[in-house]
Amino acid sequence: MVPAFKNNRKMVLPGLKNENGSAIVMALIVLVTLTILGIAVSNISITELFISGNDVVKKISFFNADSGVFAVPKVISKAIDDRETPASLSPPFTFIDIGDDTDVNDRTFYRELSGLVDPDAGTDITFKNDETNDTQVDIERMGSYTLVGGGAEFGSGAEGQGTSLNGIRFNMNSTGQGPKNSTTNIQARYLKVLGTAGGL
Repeated sequence: MVPAFKNNRKMVLPGLKNENGSAIVMALIVLVTLTILGIAVSNISITELFISGNDVVKKISFFNADSGVFAVPKVISKAIDDRETPASLSPPFTFIDIGDDTDVNDRTFYRELSGLVDPDAGTDITFKNDETNDTQVDIERMGSYTLVGGGAEFGSGAEGQGTSLNGIRFNMNSTGQGPKNSTTNIQARYLKVLGTAGGL
């Protein structure tokens, strides 16, 4: 025989009798989790902004150094062809060694290019790219060479038999400045072919 109960109550486990406030606890756990995720995403975004900002600074200094590699050979070519430091190019170019090209005691841009004085270790020419950041180029004459090759070989940049053109090789050390004191250094070689037009 089944015992009779006076009221119809359900049997509940003793630990689950009081459920008051459990929704608030769950909401707080979700809120804390979302806050932690938000802070993590925010930190990642800030880091990405710093990386992209530094990349821009690096590219500015690189392109400023690269401009020296492409601009200065034209100045070298003009100085060798005219047999003097090109005064018409100042500004934007500033020649560091100032003096008279005809004075044997003076160190000038042309006299260093032509090998009349030994190369120095300092900057030979400088210019501004964006009115703020400088490009400084040090040029060292490596020596003169007789180029051999035919017209087709010379035109394609190859050397062979058949020509008697002379050239002068130069080492260029171009340093470009950028924002936040960033610098980039590019080294290049330039061959000036005597008796031909052009800077590159």
